[in-house]
Amino acid sequence: MLIKVRTLTGKEIELDIESDYKVSRIKERVEEKEGIPPVQQRLIFGGKQMYVL
Repeated sequence: MLIKVRTLTGKEIELDIESDYKVSRIKERVEEKEGIPPVQQRLIFGGKQMYVL
């Protein structure tokens, strides 16, 4: 599945992820692609922040 992630600078990146990925894995993928550590990321979907459980 392909998703788009927008950084605070407005840069948009595409990530190819599996449908069973947890938020923590998506954050790891963002780090791999952009170098932004997961602790510095906030993922927001549908206006709500997604949390690592």
